Amino acid sequence: MKPWSPAAPRRTACPHRRLSRLLTHALPPDVALGESRLRPWASANFVGARHIFPCTVAREDTVAPLRKALQDRLRDACWSLPGHIVADIAVETDEDGALWIEILTVEVICPLLSGPKLMIFWMTKEIWNAEQEASPGRDYRQAA
Repeated sequence: MKPWSPAAPRRTACPHRRLSRLLTHALPPDVALGESRLRPWASANFVGARHIFPCTVAREDTVAPLRKALQDRLRDACWSLPGHIVADIAVETDEDGALWIEILTVEVICPLLSGPKLMIFWMTKEIWNAEQEASPGRDYRQAA
């Protein structure tokens, strides 16, 4: 964390509450959000947070088909988060029938200098690095 300075530009606020409100409006009526949490996240190129939203479903027998429908619906949603972009969305379930949504947001540090093509390049490189680090038998230092 950088020390405060009057000359330093102000960083954008955490989008967690706004993301929670947008997600509440995007969910179908039989799905309710539980108490959410976030974990700070950073890579060599980006700073952001992983937002985790546990969900309760009115009927437990609909969790499996609902997961795929929610995944498609949320991937196509337009997220308006000033100063941040949604980099990844995952809808997960476990064997107990619990459902949760994980959203990775990335802070846009310098939007004037980084256009869409450059952002896509860096995101693609970052995803490739993460896949290489997660591969079994690979040394994480070889990914970059």
